Amino acid sequence: MHDSRPLVVVSHPGTQQVYETVAGLQGAGILHRFLASAYWTDDTPERRSPWRWLPLSQRAKAIAGLRNRHHPAIDPALVHEIPWPFLVMRGVSTGLTAVGLGDYAGVECLGDAWFDRLAASWLTRQQGVTQVHAFEGDALHTFAAARRVGLRTVLDVPAANEYNIALCESEAREMGVEPPRRFVSAARIARERALADVVVSPSAFVTRCLVEHGVAASKVAQIPFGADVERFTPPESPSPASRFTLLYVASINFRKGTRYLLEAWRQLALPDAELVLVGAPDAIGERLLQQYAGTYRHLGHLPPRELPALFRSATAFVLPSLAEGSALVTYMAMASGLPVIVTEDAGSVVTDGAEGFIVPSRDVESLKRKIVHLYEHRSDAAAMGAAGRRLIAERYTWDHYHQRIVVLHRALHDGADPVAAVASVDASGRMFPQAQVAWGMQL
Repeated sequence: MHDSRPLVVVSHPGTQQVYETVAGLQGAGILHRFLASAYWTDDTPERRSPWRWLPLSQRAKAIAGLRNRHHPAIDPALVHEIPWPFLVMRGVSTGLTAVGLGDYAGVECLGDAWFDRLAASWLTRQQGVTQVHAFEGDALHTFAAARRVGLRTVLDVPAANEYNIALCESEAREMGVEPPRRFVSAARIARERALADVVVSPSAFVTRCLVEHGVAASKVAQIPFGADVERFTPPESPSPASRFTLLYVASINFRKGTRYLLEAWRQLALPDAELVLVGAPDAIGERLLQQYAGTYRHLGHLPPRELPALFRSATAFVLPSLAEGSALVTYMAMASGLPVIVTEDAGSVVTDGAEGFIVPSRDVESLKRKIVHLYEHRSDAAAMGAAGRRLIAERYTWDHYHQRIVVLHRALHDGADPVAAVASVDASGRMFPQAQVAWGMQL
C-alpha cells in the first residue's frame, strides 16, 4: 500500500538553521532521520566512539562545543551521527593554524565532502524514504544516490554563494590583501543545483543570485527564517536612559561590511553613545579592530544563551552586510523590539521605513544618516522596534518556518508544485499554530 505521507531524510554536517528544518519535519511526523556530523544526543558523549578516542585535552574542548549542537525539540533517536569527517578535518585545520597556515582553515570543507559521501552510502540502505533535504556544498553525492533509488531532492541554499565570492574578491583587491581561499568548487555547486527537484532560498537576495546563475525561478521556493519570540523579547520596562547603544552581532570580516560601519561610527563620534560589536574576527577583522581601536566596545564571540539579554540591552541594531542569505540576527533583533539598519544584501524581512532602514551596501554616508535618525528620534526608533516585533510574531517565528517547510515537502511528495504551494500559503496568510501542522491536517 502506498504511504500517503512523505518520509524525509535531512542531511547537513553543520548547524545553520538545519535544526529548525529537522524540528519542523519531526513535528509533522514526516522525519525519517537527521544525518549530522556531530550532535549532542546524551550527557555522556565521552563514552561513545569516536569521542572517547580523542586525547583528554581535545576531548574536553570538543565536548564543550558539542553541547551547542542541540535542539530541545529534536528526538535524539532520530539523529544519526557521522562524526569522523568533522573530527579529522577539524584536527587538520587546528594543526595548520598552529603552524601559521591559518589561511587554509577552510580545509574543513573537505570534511564536509567526505561527510556527503558517507551520507550517500547510508542513504542507499534505507527503506521507505521518499525525499532528501540537504544543503548547498554538502549534497552532491547524497543527491546522486537519492536519484539512483528514485527519491525526490530538496537543496537548501542559505547564502548567495556567487555574490559572496565576488564581494570578497572585490574587497580584498581594494584593501590590498589576498582574498579568502575557497574549497567548494563552482562545478560541484552547479551539479547539486541540477540534481535538485526544488531549491529553497531564504530571501529575495539569494533568489536573485540563484536565478542570475542559471537556476530556473520556477524551481526556487522562498522560505524566510524565523526567531524564537519566547526567548527574544523586548525589555519589560524599557529604560528611559539617554545613552544610545548600537549593537552589531556578526563575524567581523569582509562579508559583513564591518569596515563601513566602523568608519561611519568613527566619523559620527556621537556623544553619550556606544557601538557594541559581538562576534569573532578573522585576520582582516583583527586588522580592522586595531585600526579603529577606541571607537567601539568588542565583546568577542558570545554563546547563544547570552544573546537574548544582549539584544534587550541595546537601543538599535545594525548589520551592513555585503552578501548574506538572510541573517538570523536580524530576526532576533526585530523579535527583541529593536529598530534595525540593514542593507538589501542582508536578506532581512524589513520594509524600509517601517521596522527600520535599508541602506545601500558599502555606503558610509547612508549608514551615518540612518544611525543619526535613530539617535535623534528615539520615539521613531521605539515605534519601528515595536513594528518589527509584531511582524516577526505574526509571520516569521520558527513555527511559521516549520509550516512552510512542511507545506513544501507535502507538495513535492504529492506531485504538486512546491514553489506554488509555499507562495500560496504566504499569500493567503493562512499560518497555523504548530500543533495543527501534524500530518493529516489541511493547510
